[in-house]
Amino acid sequence: RDKVLCVGKACVDFVNIAQKYPEEDSDQRGLEYYWQRGGNATNNCTVLSILSVPCEFLGVLGNHGVEASWIKSDFDKCGIETTNCLFKSVQCPIATIVISQTTGSRTILFYPRDCPELTFDEFHEIFHEDFSHYSWIHFELCNAMKDTSSMIDDIVAYNERVHPPQISNNHPSRIILSLEVEKPELQNPEQC
Repeated sequence: RDKVLCVGKACVDFVNIAQKYPEEDSDQRGLEYYWQRGGNATNNCTVLSILSVPCEFLGVLGNHGVEASWIKSDFDKCGIETTNCLFKSVQCPIATIVISQTTGSRTILFYPRDCPELTFDEFHEIFHEDFSHYSWIHFELCNAMKDTSSMIDDIVAYNERVHPPQISNNHPSRIILSLEVEKPELQNPEQC
């Protein structure tokens, strides 16, 4: 019961490193270009995997296009489990990232394509309120606030049912919950 589950989005980041951020309607040579798997939850899985912590990513993964197969093979290469992911007939999201070597600034253009976020109903169908394989469940929050809140409620109910609080709320066998809010200053979550 030592596996960590990270719930969120997966995308392909196309990273472009430039000497400086390009001016509008200009032509500039890049210094470096590469692909990487993106999304906060997948990045957390990568770090956990490097630290030899068993982990699993949960989200909706597209199964159309070269980017979709690349994401899946990258998860496999890194030893990140994706058994419970929902594979849908959609393209995976992509992000184009421009990094200025001069200032270190990072500009991201995110294109979600037609890839939906995991819903509470899908989450509930996968687990049926049994989270016994996990010691920690981490959520990346963006658009699906109501669904994410319901998922967290499911885990809280599981903790109460399986590991009722005794004297302390820090019961060692309860599932740890964490939530990452990347842009709390946004008034409209649709901007994520």
